[in-house]
Amino acid sequence: MNKSTFTIFAVILSTLMASVSFAGIDLLGSVATDGETYNIESFGSVAVISDGQYGAKVLDVANPLDPVIASSISTPGTAEGIVYLSPYLSVANGEEGFSIIDAADPYNAQLVSTTASPGYAYDITYGCGYIAIAAGTDGLHFFEAFNVENPVYANTFDTPTPITGVSGPCGTIFLTAGEYGTFFATGGVIDTLQIVGGFDTDGSARSSYAYQGYLYVADSTAGVQIIDFSDPANQTLHTTLPTAGAAMDVIVDWQYIIVAAGEAGLLIYDNLDPENPYLLDSFDTPGFAYSVNVWNGVIYVADGNSVMVFQYTPDQTFIGQCVHSPTQFNINQNYPNPFNASTNIKFSIDQPQTINLTIYNITGQVVETLANRHYDVGDYSVNWNAGDVPSGVYFAKMTSLLGTQTVKLSLLK
Repeated sequence: MNKSTFTIFAVILSTLMASVSFAGIDLLGSVATDGETYNIESFGSVAVISDGQYGAKVLDVANPLDPVIASSISTPGTAEGIVYLSPYLSVANGEEGFSIIDAADPYNAQLVSTTASPGYAYDITYGCGYIAIAAGTDGLHFFEAFNVENPVYANTFDTPTPITGVSGPCGTIFLTAGEYGTFFATGGVIDTLQIVGGFDTDGSARSSYAYQGYLYVADSTAGVQIIDFSDPANQTLHTTLPTAGAAMDVIVDWQYIIVAAGEAGLLIYDNLDPENPYLLDSFDTPGFAYSVNVWNGVIYVADGNSVMVFQYTPDQTFIGQCVHSPTQFNINQNYPNPFNASTNIKFSIDQPQTINLTIYNITGQVVETLANRHYDVGDYSVNWNAGDVPSGVYFAKMTSLLGTQTVKLSLLK
């Protein structure tokens, strides 16, 4: 399906959904932090933050009306970037390398290790057993993290400019480089990684989010720039969303573009028609919105000296069907569901890509990774044997550089 076809599809779908209204942003709760909260990630009933000179914190957000700081973990340096792959969270510590924290028990999170890294660790990501550190003028450092108690330096990828942000699954990495814009690298995690394209944004690129062939870049002076990277070597600017404040972070959740916009707070845009995104609603937070994350319609904002929790009301009617990811991949509801011991999860791929399919429990902990490899175009089925897992609700999350889809599974024994 090409972009013009998708536009027609979006217009038809928009007509079908004409009776659906966007209810707006509602503040659910908030909690004060000790320092300047720069980054936040969430999954299930847990959120994690980097809290500047005060290290990292694990939050219990099971009740979004009353988020609670469950654990505070002191890390050396200044906690900047953070990545959470339950039960571990990894923190970029500025001049002091990076730390790994075990948050299996949110109320008793423990520092597992701290590893020195050349340069200044601005940001961090994880994939295929490796931690990657965006280290400014020192490039991109890789560490083997199969043993979380003793990560081992593996290699350094020399970047063409200083980099301050890194994201993406293994084999596909997006780099943000401030005034130099963004870069797109593919290949092996270590020895064959290479820059295949980039885009010089109009101001200072702070973070990026890839979804369905577009790269959404939060640029602190130019707003959100949406870049078409369907041809990585010849990336083009699709459109720009002006923001009242400094665009610091961006995430795409189904049809919505959600932006942490600095002094302007939280912004939500409708992106059902990618040719014509528009502002739906905003919330002027009391602090400075640095970072944003979303889980099941709940928005978490790192707002300077606090974490704020919001709710918005996207229509869920079509989630799990083709509208959620109409052009690149689609995950179907597992069958049988509910199930006893074993179930099949089917998905389809319209474009060759690396797919990660992981099962999580209701608290956001990883139960089992069912797939993490490259797939060609086609239809696939993966079996989950849950014989050793207790009854309950689980989530199958399918992720690629083109987006994320999740289905809920009910195990009854």
